[in-house]
Amino acid sequence: MKATASVRIPRPIEEVFAYVTDIPRMAEWVSGVRDARLLSDKVAEGARYLLVYTGMVRRPTEVEVEVVGYEPPHLFASRSTRGPVEFESRIELAEDRDDTVITSTTMATDDLATRVASWLIGWLVAKPWADRLRSELETLAADIERNASTR
Repeated sequence: MKATASVRIPRPIEEVFAYVTDIPRMAEWVSGVRDARLLSDKVAEGARYLLVYTGMVRRPTEVEVEVVGYEPPHLFASRSTRGPVEFESRIELAEDRDDTVITSTTMATDDLATRVASWLIGWLVAKPWADRLRSELETLAADIERNASTR
């Protein structure tokens, strides 16, 4: 299963990328993340970070994540390596005049159970999932704008 959403942020691409890759800030804009911390020395391909996620059962769960794509200021991709949910996430940024267009794509790992669930109920899940990604990106945009105005 896969969901994608995009928003336009009226800020320079370097500023948006810096905010997206500031791991502790993920708790401010990623739904369900209560805490996020970098386990590696710096954010780069191969780096690991830990999310404390409160999902549908409302019980905090740790999810360890590895950065699998890091191309400043255009790409930040990661995948879970430990936790109850296997996923891959890809955040792509593109310049459009003075704005940044940011696209977030999240995919559940493609195992047999996910394929069956996608076939059976994917149509029920796809739109709410994409709406959630869009909401996260809108929160991100608002946070970046708020921080820019306080400088």
